[in-house]
Amino acid sequence: PSRCHAELSAQMAVTTLMFKNVPCRFDNATLLREVEGVVGQGLVEFVLLPWDGSSRNMGYSFVNFVNAAAAGRARASMDGSYWSTDELAKPVKIMDAELQGLVPNLAFSEHMIRTAHKAPVHPLVILGGREVDFWEAAQLLLPGRAGGSASSSRTEAGEAGPAPEHRDQLQRRTERSG
Repeated sequence: PSRCHAELSAQMAVTTLMFKNVPCRFDNATLLREVEGVVGQGLVEFVLLPWDGSSRNMGYSFVNFVNAAAAGRARASMDGSYWSTDELAKPVKIMDAELQGLVPNLAFSEHMIRTAHKAPVHPLVILGGREVDFWEAAQLLLPGRAGGSASSSRTEAGEAGPAPEHRDQLQRRTERSG
């Protein structure tokens, strides 16, 4: 079944997965290390681990991969397995997220942060292998923002994403500031 899910995800251009049974002590960086430990570095571009307003996450997360093949590989390798740093946790459950792609997830996250009544934890945005400030990524990649663009491209797997020139521009900015 896992191999079928991986192939189906690639065909449907699923790039964003919802992970359930995330240990409550995990933060975005811990989750990213766990996922990259299985699928490899450079294949994740967005991690959102919602928090309950205190010091615990809510037990689920959203991870967007650079392409559908990477998302399929994550599902095939991790669904039903256990977190390497917390074998006492429940098995990982993975399903397709309702929102697909980096730009829709950035837009949703921006809306939730702006309308939240408590201090939220910002998602991780990783482009070109480097972590990028959430607000800078939102400004550059979301339509209607200064410097943002409504344009998007489609990768060979068919998923929508920011236009390559915007990804390159953002990467150059982070290289200058890093």
